[in-house]
Amino acid sequence: MKHVLQRVKQSTIAVLMMLTMLLLCPVVTEAAELPEIKTVKVSQNAYSDEKGYTAVSVNVRFTTSKKSADEDLVFRVYRSTSKNGTYKKVGEVPAVSNKKSYYFVDKSRYLMPKKSYYYKVRAISGDNKGTYSTSAKIKLKLADAKPSGISYMADEK
Repeated sequence: MKHVLQRVKQSTIAVLMMLTMLLLCPVVTEAAELPEIKTVKVSQNAYSDEKGYTAVSVNVRFTTSKKSADEDLVFRVYRSTSKNGTYKKVGEVPAVSNKKSYYFVDKSRYLMPKKSYYYKVRAISGDNKGTYSTSAKIKLKLADAKPSGISYMADEK
């Protein structure tokens, strides 16, 4: 009987050690490789706001390293007022199968003429976050372009 109890004790200790290892060392699954943001270009546009006034907006065009069919993939666009400052999310563009070129329009009411802004983009799919792109800078001028109503689109490429 002593031997049986000793083996049960040893088996219980072995099971507890295995459970502890599983909890402390989670299994790492390899995440799908996200597309890298290759280029980011910004330009100024103008549009008519809800009151009919001409307002300034920023067109953010970016390209990726590869096409993706990942249904959860989005490209998150960030803005800052300084190159090395804090970047805040201004929007997302959903990935479109077989596309590498995307377009986003920042129509924030906080955009001010005669001020510089920096934009970065990164790919995100679930908990998997890609690296940030290099920043693209624009110094806004007074609104003088024709209004546009585009919010985002994927180019055919």
